[in-house]
Amino acid sequence: MTVKRFVFAVLCLAVSLPMLLACGQETETPSPPPTIPPAIVPSPTPAPPEPAAPSPIPSSPSQPAPSPAPPDGAALLQERCSVCHSLDRVRGARKGREAWEQTVDRMIRRGAQLNEEERAVLIAYLAREYGP
Repeated sequence: MTVKRFVFAVLCLAVSLPMLLACGQETETPSPPPTIPPAIVPSPTPAPPEPAAPSPIPSSPSQPAPSPAPPDGAALLQERCSVCHSLDRVRGARKGREAWEQTVDRMIRRGAQLNEEERAVLIAYLAREYGP
């Protein structure tokens, strides 16, 4: 019976000792950061004015505005498809145009961000580069 009491006492001490030690420790309060007297604090300097942007060349009515460059299939593949999966998956596939259409449409349903023009460019690129 004495051994059981001794073991019980040792276990109680082992459990309560860390708590007793933690309660007795004082924590250091951080000292406040030094303050700079108001006279020494530099006043903010206003930013220099931005240079005026060059004015666009007025286009004459006979000159149509330049249209944006058509999307590039390789860039679309890199920017839009690699968001969700590695391009090794695409590079390892060999599909015909119809199969790529089905794949791209499935990816669009799953959240791929492509408008109609980008969809057509991407499908043409995939069929040409990763066709059978």
